[in-house]
Amino acid sequence: MKNFTFAALFLAAAMSASAQYTVEDPGIDAVLLGLDAESGYTFDCFICNNYTLSQAQSKGYTVHDYRLNDVTSHWWWWSGWAEWNNDGYPDVDFSDEPGYVAQTTAPTEGWSGGGMALDAGGGYDFSHMTADTHMHVAFRTTNISSAALIVFDGFETPAKLSLGEAFNDNGTYFPVLADFDASGEWVGCDITFTNLKKLYPGFSVPTQTDWTGNVLSLLTGAVAGKTIAIDGFYCYTPTNAGVADLVADKDNEISVVGNQVIAAGAKSIEVYNLAGQLVQSAAADMLTLDQNNGVYIVKAGSQVKKIIR
Repeated sequence: MKNFTFAALFLAAAMSASAQYTVEDPGIDAVLLGLDAESGYTFDCFICNNYTLSQAQSKGYTVHDYRLNDVTSHWWWWSGWAEWNNDGYPDVDFSDEPGYVAQTTAPTEGWSGGGMALDAGGGYDFSHMTADTHMHVAFRTTNISSAALIVFDGFETPAKLSLGEAFNDNGTYFPVLADFDASGEWVGCDITFTNLKKLYPGFSVPTQTDWTGNVLSLLTGAVAGKTIAIDGFYCYTPTNAGVADLVADKDNEISVVGNQVIAAGAKSIEVYNLAGQLVQSAAADMLTLDQNNGVYIVKAGSQVKKIIR
């Protein structure tokens, strides 16, 4: 099993200049550690391993297993894809079960693609999803600079996004969701539907009780031999936070003024170094930072901020 660093759990703090929502560690352990302990969550799992499901279930969360079953959920290879190929690389959680999708383009036409289709009657209930739902997806490649990721193409207007450089779809460039450097390492993205809609304004939140369509699809252009892998594709929705809790959570936004760390309405503030050690805390919504110069992670409720002294 992978040796996770504490810093990796802070999804919002792990940003790059060109890809706002890229996370350092896309494994399920990092995601679970970053969740609000006072809220319940519903996980809708589409492409992931048994470890992801069991870890979410162990926290008492509701988990829907919507993974590929070749009965009501299928992965379809469209024009130009080679066969399914997990290529022997460990999955996103470095477990022993190769549960991800990895494919190589061998286009005979002018494009190539594939997608995960959910059929009618499969009981794919998205009625609990809201603007606060998070979409999580991990991907890896060694030889692609750009790919298109299209999500929730069914009843609603899907979001059409780019991985890597902006994907050119016949002269239309999709906004960049997350970047990668083709190093072969797993890269993850974790984004709320609210921010997904800001990135692609036409996107509409799926809320159907019997959803059908392509929940995820990929386009990679027409260059033969290009491989991309997808894993850790699931959504999670806070389910039992009251209105007051949600308002308070929004009020917990962290700001730093001089050596004062402020998170209005927060019950506590915690400061960690990059080794994952708690170096300072306060049972209040304000803290006077007394650390040496360096990089720190501040957490207040479910809000996270990386600060540099």
